[in-house]
Amino acid sequence: MTRRDSFSNRDGIRKTWLKDAWLAALQWQQTFCPQTKWIMKTDDDTIVHLPRLNNWIDKKFTREIEKNKAMYFGWIISGVGPIRDPKHKWYVSENVYKGNSYPPYMQGASYVASSQAITATMPYINKVIGFNMDDVLFTGILADLANVTRADHKEMFRVGNGLNKEEKCEDGIPYVTALYGAGIFTMLLESTYQ
Repeated sequence: MTRRDSFSNRDGIRKTWLKDAWLAALQWQQTFCPQTKWIMKTDDDTIVHLPRLNNWIDKKFTREIEKNKAMYFGWIISGVGPIRDPKHKWYVSENVYKGNSYPPYMQGASYVASSQAITATMPYINKVIGFNMDDVLFTGILADLANVTRADHKEMFRVGNGLNKEEKCEDGIPYVTALYGAGIFTMLLESTYQ
């Protein structure tokens, strides 16, 4: 299918709008709020405990960027390769990405970036065309091109399985800060506070 056919069938729009929305948000931040120290990307079905996030930024992330100002913080995914089945939602052709595995990248439901990470990756955005997965693109491919460091904090950025009363804590503060799958989290809160 040609690119023109793809767009006329709306496949191209469906597969690129998320990347373009995140790119627009980052361009807006760089233009209107360049002094912002931290940027969080989160899906609409992810719950974020903001006081806890601020705590971890102050206690952990700020110390970590002393070594390298350009960093992503979240759950690092590695050893994953492109799906080559054209019928699959996350299909990536060899024309778009030739490698057999992606560079390590942040799990896309939620992650935090230093402003310097965004500034470092933006000049490389036009080097990758037609890639439809924003988490792999920004925190994997572009991060590698820009020499941005990734910090694995999967205990803070959770996917599924809800929470339990024996969660890992530091100084009485649970590690879990962002939980993908809001329905699970809402059910837990309802059962805990009834």
